[in-house]
Amino acid sequence: MPAAGQTMLQRACLSAIVFWLGTAGAGAAQRAYAPAMTCAAVQALIAARGAVSIATGPQLYDQYIRDQSACLPSQTTQPDFIATADKPHCLVYRCKWRWSNHSH
Repeated sequence: MPAAGQTMLQRACLSAIVFWLGTAGAGAAQRAYAPAMTCAAVQALIAARGAVSIATGPQLYDQYIRDQSACLPSQTTQPDFIATADKPHCLVYRCKWRWSNHSH
């Protein structure tokens, strides 16, 4: 009977891997896509969630934030602009390192 137990363990591991892969792909597929949203909808989403990853192009995305509380202590907020369906320059914010020119 050890073989049967081993098979059950293998099935459980395989199921867990398949589930993880499915949810990882689903999360990416459900990422908000700014070019298909209005500026107000993007800003409302950020306000509601506090911090959200938003796609700005087919393979481009970034983390946008509501306020300083979403940043690390060594970061500050930085205004940024992204293109939305109704505005080419929609104001959003993201975290920026305080002592660097690098954002993120």
